[in-house]
Amino acid sequence: MNELEELFPIDIRTPSHVLARRAALHPDASFVGFIDRERRSIKSYTYNEFNDRVNSVANGLIAGGIQPGEKVMVMLPNSFEFVECFFALSRIGAVQVPTNFLYMAPQLQHVLSEAEPDALIVHESFVDRFAGLDQPSLRSRYIVGCPAEDPESYARLQSTRPSPVADLGTFNSTLSIMFTSGTTGRSKGVVVPHHQFVWGGFNWARIGGYTESDVNYMCTPMFHVAFYTFLGSSLVTGGSIVFTDWFSATHFWEEVRLAGATAFGYQGSIMQMLWKQPPLPHDRDNPVRVAIGAAAPPNIIRDFEQRFDLEIVEGFGMTENTIVTATLPGEERRLGSAGHALPGWQINVVNDNDEPVPPGEVGELVVRPLEPYVLATGYYRQPEATVQAWRNLWFHTGDAGALDADGYFYYSHRIKDAIRRRGENISALEVELAISEHPAVLECAVIAVPSELAEDDVKAVVVLRPNETVDPLDLLCFCEDRLPYYALPRYVEFRSALPKTPSQRVEKFRLREEHVSSNCWDSSAAGFVPKGHPSRQRASHTVQQAGGTRSAGHFEGGEQS
Repeated sequence: MNELEELFPIDIRTPSHVLARRAALHPDASFVGFIDRERRSIKSYTYNEFNDRVNSVANGLIAGGIQPGEKVMVMLPNSFEFVECFFALSRIGAVQVPTNFLYMAPQLQHVLSEAEPDALIVHESFVDRFAGLDQPSLRSRYIVGCPAEDPESYARLQSTRPSPVADLGTFNSTLSIMFTSGTTGRSKGVVVPHHQFVWGGFNWARIGGYTESDVNYMCTPMFHVAFYTFLGSSLVTGGSIVFTDWFSATHFWEEVRLAGATAFGYQGSIMQMLWKQPPLPHDRDNPVRVAIGAAAPPNIIRDFEQRFDLEIVEGFGMTENTIVTATLPGEERRLGSAGHALPGWQINVVNDNDEPVPPGEVGELVVRPLEPYVLATGYYRQPEATVQAWRNLWFHTGDAGALDADGYFYYSHRIKDAIRRRGENISALEVELAISEHPAVLECAVIAVPSELAEDDVKAVVVLRPNETVDPLDLLCFCEDRLPYYALPRYVEFRSALPKTPSQRVEKFRLREEHVSSNCWDSSAAGFVPKGHPSRQRASHTVQQAGGTRSAGHFEGGEQS
């Protein structure tokens, strides 16, 4: 047990309890700030000031009839109101349902129908989206941004007296129902206990070596589980956190410097987007010492660290378990690995029969907790999905990878992202990494599409950097030395943007639904035969394309394998 666990015994491991304890220990220490991007300034609150704000909102919610265990749907942009709602609902023992603010009517109806919230806290700009929806469980709503005299104004909660409120949440009660990004289909409500938030904060702080002098910078949506790791790690260490509205590659380092941030978290394509910004002489002139996250392209990690003078720590986590693997300060980092099991967790890699596979062999990552209530307790109102995911006393992540002999985990692919082509298994991630190395490519997504020869064909959806162009043939030639021939995409489609969740995860299920469109370039129809193909000829061949004739030594007629 380390000092954080000693400072916060298990019976007070709820967000609200920890905030109150920090407010008592360090009332005047800076806790939470928010960047005004237009004014280039930060408004911030101390622990004591913010604890008072939380008490006001908690008292207002109690006066409005919100009872322990009742569900409150929260649909707000990144804001102080989101953070104070988070703590206030924890304090009164209510269950919060943080909701993607980009959801439109169909997705909102799904959340309303599944969660059946008793109340709604919503920003005024989102209210119209609820018009016409079936919402019989809602008894009350509080609107952020509307005039204070409006009976439904959230400002009425904020103006309530900040008298102390007894904490009704417990470490083993439900903190939130978090609907997953839904990148592979319909969102499920993940039931998150209070202790999961605090334990995730403990481990994120361990990974980053955080102290009370550290400042976290967060630019991703607060309704995402990353909010729990960023906020939790600052809270348990007595440090501070600075938020902004959204991720902006052009404003990122300016805001990091403004905040004095010593750490930030990343996910999705954030690292790739930052890396592809034009190098500047002052890139190393920033206060960051560590960046923690997942899926940083291995080919840029060392150069990224050198360019920006910081350390990148890769980990693995998801909504159901927050963060379960990484390397700790002073331990050996292995390039391409997401580290080993963190305190409180056990991990393994298994086959389809849930049998452990040998080191180096790819299988499904399964995890289980060694501490109580640090893993989600199930999928809300989905008992069959819960039993399936939690079968055989392990939580099945749905992610494939391998362990080495020392227990370091190497992520391979999301199992539903696996592509099987001509008898070979292909990792979509590996193909994406190869394509992303091209200097003209900003980002890409690789999916399986039906093949006329059974199994799958590979399709790459590519976004180019501004003012860049590239011929799809040239792109495949670029990847020939980076991928086995069977992994090269058959189809390439260029787009201006990829469909994404607000947490910057690509919505691949949307791309799969489209299959092969008329905008796709077909390498097989173009007669492309890659290096390594058994039928490849040494002679040059002429390839007819939509835009004319091209001569190259790496093409030949015939079917692509």
